[in-house]
Amino acid sequence: MEFVADYGLPFILFMFGLAIGSFLNVVIYRLPREESLVVPGSHCPSCNASLRWYELFPVVSYLWQRGRCRHCSAPIAWRYPAVELVVGLSFAGLLLALGTWDWRWLVLAVLVTILVAITGIDMDHLIIPNRLLLLALPFCLSGPWFWAWPSLPAAPEFWSAALGGVTGAGLLGGVFVASRGGMGLGDVKFMAVFGLFLSPLWTVWSLTIGSLFGSLWGLVGMVGGRYGRKSEIPFGPFLALGWIVVVLLRLFGFSPDVVSLLIR
Repeated sequence: MEFVADYGLPFILFMFGLAIGSFLNVVIYRLPREESLVVPGSHCPSCNASLRWYELFPVVSYLWQRGRCRHCSAPIAWRYPAVELVVGLSFAGLLLALGTWDWRWLVLAVLVTILVAITGIDMDHLIIPNRLLLLALPFCLSGPWFWAWPSLPAAPEFWSAALGGVTGAGLLGGVFVASRGGMGLGDVKFMAVFGLFLSPLWTVWSLTIGSLFGSLWGLVGMVGGRYGRKSEIPFGPFLALGWIVVVLLRLFGFSPDVVSLLIR
């Protein structure tokens, strides 16, 4: 009983996250192709064979089939179980990070799910769909209440949220103009939306950390021969990673000044 009390809910959220991650794989594949997310049902993209229910268990089916389609033996991308595990672990981890079960978990769970979808699509197609940003918008606007909880002020600091969005969009907008299209406009819109969840200073740190990860990835890719000097590198995944890192730092009580010391 003690195990159920201590770990039952995180385990349930982990399993729920696996299921959401399985559907998210459909979103990542079909949304940029303008395909229905519902019809047709799940099928192999190589042979178009319809998948049975026992082929759709998150992670387990991938391992059972040894990473290959049961019908045509075509390899199944490792990203499918990776997305499922990331969402599952995130759902359980967010509960542990918050320390309680309340509406804030739902907000972060939705935003992390959207970020995973953005990451997968940007890696494949170098785009960040407007529909996903619009879906994230109302949840990002909850930032003033989220960070003030449970002692809500009489007037939440909407100005801080607005400045967070303006700061993120302004900084990347400058890069967009200076690079003459070298950076995608989708990255600017990403920071305009997700910056609303943070204060201006935390938005700067989010962008800084994401840029560091992105630069490191690009450098490693160039050394390994994957990228050239003019290669297009998806920046959305690193913006998402920087945003998540900053949110976790705030949840664990770090201040922007402490982050400055850590970076140094």
